[in-house]
Amino acid sequence: PRIVFKYQGQTFVIASKGRPFAMIWSYAWGSLTMPDSAMSLLEMSINYANVCGPYVTHYTINDESTSMEVHTTRMLHLPDGSYDLKSYLTSSLDGFFKIQSRIRDVFDDLKRRRAEQEQEADNSAGVWN
Repeated sequence: PRIVFKYQGQTFVIASKGRPFAMIWSYAWGSLTMPDSAMSLLEMSINYANVCGPYVTHYTINDESTSMEVHTTRMLHLPDGSYDLKSYLTSSLDGFFKIQSRIRDVFDDLKRRRAEQEQEADNSAGVWN
């Protein structure tokens, strides 16, 4: 069964075919309108974030809206026994926001670096040595 719910204003989907695992998705939490010169930077940001950790971020191309949409998934282990399920799920869901923040920070940093490199190239163009 699939359950769609909101947490901190964001829509999530959780699905499981029974214990011990469930998959959680956060669909289209970010997007770029195409064509956008920053698409390659978003791809690099996603690849950087996917290096380690239980969250996997990927993108899809929406041809109808001509956008690149960003999604994150996580496989979640649901152990049997006595544990605080609410705290466990809350912690896992909070991790989605952390990875999204990391991707945005890396993306912004890459954009800033690209702008600085372009500015340096513009400043050195046409300079006599």
